[in-house]
Amino acid sequence: MRAALSVLAASVMLYAVLGASASAGDLSYTAAGGESLNVTVANATQQQWKLFDNGRLIVVAAVVDNKLVVEKFDWPFEPVPPEPEPQPGPPTPHPNSVTSLIWIEESESRSADVAAALVDADLRQQLSQKKMGFRVVDVDVVDENGETPGDLRPLIVAAKAKGLPTVFGLDSEGRTVLEARITSGEQLRELVKRLTGASNQGQEQKPTTPPPVQTQPAATQESNAKSACPSGSCRTYQPIFRFRR
Repeated sequence: MRAALSVLAASVMLYAVLGASASAGDLSYTAAGGESLNVTVANATQQQWKLFDNGRLIVVAAVVDNKLVVEKFDWPFEPVPPEPEPQPGPPTPHPNSVTSLIWIEESESRSADVAAALVDADLRQQLSQKKMGFRVVDVDVVDENGETPGDLRPLIVAAKAKGLPTVFGLDSEGRTVLEARITSGEQLRELVKRLTGASNQGQEQKPTTPPPVQTQPAATQESNAKSACPSGSCRTYQPIFRFRR
């Protein structure tokens, strides 16, 4: 027993002298007691605690699962800095900033739903009306030298990392301002509608045109008047209204 404690004490002293160069590990601790708190190493068959540097350094050595583990603590404990608040993601680019779309896929794995969307006439028309280019690229495309085209290499690498298929939106200077993982043809259609503003088309009420007023030529009106009064000096009657009191 004394030999074991001496080993623990030697380990504590070695750790205090050498610092991080001594073996260390994660220990679990249990706390008990009320106002007099008693902290011990959980599941330890032997343990020893030492104070150094006027109590500002605590070193504990313990035997857990037949292994000697040593840890140190600085006192007082330094407060754990709060985790940084998550930064908001990049703003959604304005549709006008996207001038072309590049669709990167594994063509052999293309679903029927996505294939129908890629050749959708309405989708192509929406892009054409906004003069927005649309390019479909296989992830294994190579140039005449058997290498990935230089202008597509960064996008293909990003698409592989994000998952296929992925569509990228480029601005007029070729910078990537949008990227989206697409899993269905409907998602592609909705994206194109949002970028081209096609989702708002057809929703504005058209101005109603008043019904045409039917008029008769002057000659017809005159002939109708003569047929009602052939002599031209017909007597007219004024209506008389009587009210009861």
